[in-house]
Amino acid sequence: MTVDEIDKLAGRENVRLVDLFAEGLFQPAVEVTLTATGTAPAIVAPIREWPCSEFSVWGIDVRDPRFRTKDGFGVGSTAADLRRVYQFRITEEEGAHAAVIDALKMSFKLSHDGPVAAQRVTSVWIWPDPIGVRNRRCPGKGPAPPGRKGDR
Repeated sequence: MTVDEIDKLAGRENVRLVDLFAEGLFQPAVEVTLTATGTAPAIVAPIREWPCSEFSVWGIDVRDPRFRTKDGFGVGSTAADLRRVYQFRITEEEGAHAAVIDALKMSFKLSHDGPVAAQRVTSVWIWPDPIGVRNRRCPGKGPAPPGRKGDR
C-alpha cells in the first residue's frame, strides 16, 4: 500500500510518520494505532519510494496481539507453539532474536526469557517480496527484460 492509502484506511489521526533510524541511518516508517485500548502502535511499516516512485510500505512489523496468522500465531504465542506447525531457525540478524519461518515469509521476534520453547513472540515481521511488490504495484516497471543478443 502507499502511505496515502494507509492514511485513508486507518484514518489520518491514527497514522504517524516516524524515523526508525535503522542501522544509524534515516529510515522513514509509519506507525498505525488502531484503537486507544490496543497496543500502540499496532503496526509499524517502513516506507520506501521504490519501485513505483511513490512512498509505499516495505514490510510490516505487527505488534498487536489481535493480528494472527491463519494458524492463530502472533504476538503472545510461544516458540513451542510455532514449532508444532512450522520448522524455523533462530537468528540474531539485524539485532533481533527471532524465529524465521521461510514458508510464511515471516520472522517472529522472541523474548529472551528462559529456554527457546518458552520464549514469547513480541512482534511479527512480514517481509516484502520485491518481485511481487513490483508486479502488483507498477507492472510497467517489472523486472528488467532479458538482455538482447547484441548486449552480450
